[in-house]
Amino acid sequence: MKSWIPTKQSKMMYAHKMNQIQHFCMDKEIIVSQNSCSYFFKLNGKNYIVYNRSKNSKEKILEEIRNIHNLNIDESNINYIFSSKLKIIDVYNSLLTNEKI
Repeated sequence: MKSWIPTKQSKMMYAHKMNQIQHFCMDKEIIVSQNSCSYFFKLNGKNYIVYNRSKNSKEKILEEIRNIHNLNIDESNINYIFSSKLKIIDVYNSLLTNEKI
């Protein structure tokens, strides 16, 4: 069985979307993990981590944020959201307007 090979157009669309996300994160002061698979931000007095890795890796994500960005974050005060990394803008805007995700 042949494996799927992305087209040139789909690669360009992905690169464009990731560029939008990078600029959005810089504008909103969202902390991005080293591999761009998780995001940490504060919004309306709450802490959020949006991630798309295994649900078992919450502790690893939090540890990375603490170590790399020297943040002291209380784990009990974090809302975890499991989502595609391409949806970070939608997730952030939904939280901002108190819409259901």
